[in-house]
Amino acid sequence: MRGSPVHRRACEQRAAQPTGITVEARARFGFAAAPGTTDDGRIRLITQHLPPA
Repeated sequence: MRGSPVHRRACEQRAAQPTGITVEARARFGFAAAPGTTDDGRIRLITQHLPPA
């Protein structure tokens, strides 16, 4: 985790709310292949809702 202890504590408190939190990340999936082919890697957005537990 990055950030100051104050920032970290605020994030932990938000995650502990009854609604939980939603985390989004970008990742590249695929293989090293010629551009334009079906195996060419692509950036994907991954969204995951995390419950407070």
